[in-house]
Amino acid sequence: MMNIYIYKANTNFDINDLPKAIIPKNIDNKKEMIHLFSWAMLKSILLLEYNIDITNLPITYNEYGKPFIDMKLYFNISHSNDIVVIAISNKPCGIDIEYYKENRRFDKLSKHVFKKIITDPEEFYINWVKKEAYVKRIGSSIMLDVDYEESRYEKFIFSDGVYYLGISSEYKNYNIYLKK
Repeated sequence: MMNIYIYKANTNFDINDLPKAIIPKNIDNKKEMIHLFSWAMLKSILLLEYNIDITNLPITYNEYGKPFIDMKLYFNISHSNDIVVIAISNKPCGIDIEYYKENRRFDKLSKHVFKKIITDPEEFYINWVKKEAYVKRIGSSIMLDVDYEESRYEKFIFSDGVYYLGISSEYKNYNIYLKK
């Protein structure tokens, strides 16, 4: 089973409670604070719901920046604008959330990423979050020429017209928790 946790980002938290390996030397923008907030929420979920304290566990990164923690669970984090989503599973998983940006060059970006031109914003975002979730599950990068053909593992979860959410998991079922 895969559990998905959704938060509205909050930058009022103590970064000193986070694993030292993820704290940058200089924190100079809101995006970095939201990234740290997502780690604070991951740490909280793992401690409260799985009884795993990651404070002193080593965090390693692959060549594309995907973090790994030596534990019996897999996780993936995504954030866009002020929403943070976290996926936790006992099998590899990927998750992506994207905030709709009106002035994006869908045609150029889609040609590079999908090898076809997509001009419809909704079609672009649905394809983007599914592929991003997939490459995050396998530990790669969306900008690489990854042989991606949609499979049974990728799912488009929802869109409210502002945010688009996609997951990649071997599981057909998942739980979603909206957190405060």
